[in-house]
Amino acid sequence: TTSVNPFTDKAALIETFSDDSCKSLLTFSGWDEDSKKDAQSFFGDTFSRSCFVVFNAPEKGCKSATLLEIAVQALKEGKRVAYFEAGDMSRPQVFRRLYQRIAHHPRHAGTIYYPDFDGEFWVEQGGDDGLTIKNDLQKETFKADLSLEIAEEALKKWNAEVGDMSDQFRFSDHPQDLTVPMICSELDEWERQDGFRPDFVIIDYADILLPVIKNEFRHQINDTFARLRALSLDRKCCLVTATQAKGSAYNAETQSRTLISEDKRKAAYPTAMIGIASVEEEREQQVYHMNYVLRRDGVCVESQKIYFAQCLAVGNPMVRCYFPVNHYKEPHGQRKKDIEDARAIQESLSYLGDPDEFADETPIPDDDLLDYVVEHPQSRKREPLISRSEERRVGKECRS
Repeated sequence: TTSVNPFTDKAALIETFSDDSCKSLLTFSGWDEDSKKDAQSFFGDTFSRSCFVVFNAPEKGCKSATLLEIAVQALKEGKRVAYFEAGDMSRPQVFRRLYQRIAHHPRHAGTIYYPDFDGEFWVEQGGDDGLTIKNDLQKETFKADLSLEIAEEALKKWNAEVGDMSDQFRFSDHPQDLTVPMICSELDEWERQDGFRPDFVIIDYADILLPVIKNEFRHQINDTFARLRALSLDRKCCLVTATQAKGSAYNAETQSRTLISEDKRKAAYPTAMIGIASVEEEREQQVYHMNYVLRRDGVCVESQKIYFAQCLAVGNPMVRCYFPVNHYKEPHGQRKKDIEDARAIQESLSYLGDPDEFADETPIPDDDLLDYVVEHPQSRKREPLISRSEERRVGKECRS
């Protein structure tokens, strides 16, 4: 359609506000309740129709594992998925990782450590202790390597729980000769053959797609990303892919716009770009985090992170998640100590003298006291209790 009037075309208005157009295609319904709420809060409607989502991370930064997990989550929720392997991994490598995930079985016999759903998982940044991570793990031992028999048994259970995959999933692999027009051609062929129209098109990964035009390298990249955006709009699907970050991203605590590699116009086309990163303390605890590098709809705050407990031994990079923004009033670690100290000072500021002496002074909010405690560590030392003059000074500082 080339001309539509949004004030008079009711069909266009209905399409605009239909659930299929507005709501996320992923609800993370199979996760535990806390993780599901945190994932929904962080991702929102990022994975909706006609969206173009790009994960940005350095080499071996969990991009392929994340793309495959998005495919698994979509299939578990009854969505159709077209998965294109552009040459980063061979077909057996992808399928082996997929069956590690489905069978919950490592590639080789041995012991793994898997996030414990009966235990705690939280992460806090800041305070005297820096990054504080609590990720309870349980030990699991496997006596045999992943085999055909184990994979077939896992597939039977999957089909019984999720349903037959014959009409839901298509996989196409290419030894680094794939282009965007080839992807469109295969999608057309699948639709002609059996009416397969995917909800998700997942490409691993965008940077190794062959260019269509002959031009300077950065203009080729721009053309590829423009074509990918057109694909997501034309097919009304959610297109998910990944891109390599700059070399300086290896030591970055958080992905940012300055770490987008090769051509900044990569940032022009996605509806969302999500960074994947981890620091040494996180990797030691089988944890990594994501943050929005850019976002077309909604507020993009690069410093807001969602943390994931993972077990790559069984192909699952997103076992549980924790979004600190949702748990501000459920503190752990250093923040819990800060709040306890702030409340103790609050109590000491209930003046013991003439009650009328400070009658005109308003109560000091906990958050203000918390800020004061964090910025003035010496205020934690309350033996003996602070003097009347000190009480007045602390109170005025907090109110100001």
